[in-house]
Amino acid sequence: MEELFGPHYDYSELPFAERLSLGKELSERILILCAQQDALSRAESYETIAYYYNESGDNGLAVGLIELALNLVDGGPLPDEDKQEWLAHLLRVLTEYKGEAAFYGGIMPPPK
Repeated sequence: MEELFGPHYDYSELPFAERLSLGKELSERILILCAQQDALSRAESYETIAYYYNESGDNGLAVGLIELALNLVDGGPLPDEDKQEWLAHLLRVLTEYKGEAAFYGGIMPPPK
């Protein structure tokens, strides 16, 4: 999924319509399978498929998935330093998707 929609790849080789078609199928499968995962794995899955929904124009669902990921990470059993780093990353993504500053539990994302 990250190779189709992630921020670090060049997509010029694959037409947009094909990327959307593959992304839709993968997203649907990931959503079904992630129900069986632990909270932190679900958070990773939600972040991954949020790329697809944002790119495909369903920004509301992308924002909702990132917000779910924030809640899962915050309640997860991570060391505080790792948790804060991941929350800051998710807040940067949420800010990008919303087009405005995003906050979570009094946390504001640091600049890139």
